[in-house]
Amino acid sequence: MNPAAAPVLTSSVNDPGWVAYQSTVNNVGKCSGASCSFFFPSVPALHRVVVQHIGGIVGFNSVPTQVSVLIAEGGFLSAFFAPIPTRGLSSVFDQPVLFYVDSMGSVSVEVFLLGGAVFTGDSVSQFVTLTGYELDCSAAPCAAIAQ
Repeated sequence: MNPAAAPVLTSSVNDPGWVAYQSTVNNVGKCSGASCSFFFPSVPALHRVVVQHIGGIVGFNSVPTQVSVLIAEGGFLSAFFAPIPTRGLSSVFDQPVLFYVDSMGSVSVEVFLLGGAVFTGDSVSQFVTLTGYELDCSAAPCAAIAQ
């Protein structure tokens, strides 16, 4: 029984210290060749970032046969293929992911083009955004991750 006058607390013990997380890296004018690296800031001390989504746009000089997106933090985390454009010279991707980065770790995203296309290195759009949430492990201890 859970009376309205004195309800039982139902919030999660993991909720204290949760903050929305979003970080964008703008590589406009910095990419050339067939790969482009996006380096995200380090996670602050006593925090954990849980990434739930990655989105971006990358532009190139000709239509590639494949656009690969790799996510790493010390080692390989995840990868997917971004859409090949049917018009224009850019690929827009929007992908759910799920991984975490602990205190002082940082994420890098690498976009690879196959089929002769290259990043132009000029003012063409090159953006990647990560979203999710950040846990303050000093407000509530961050649970160990099962291996």
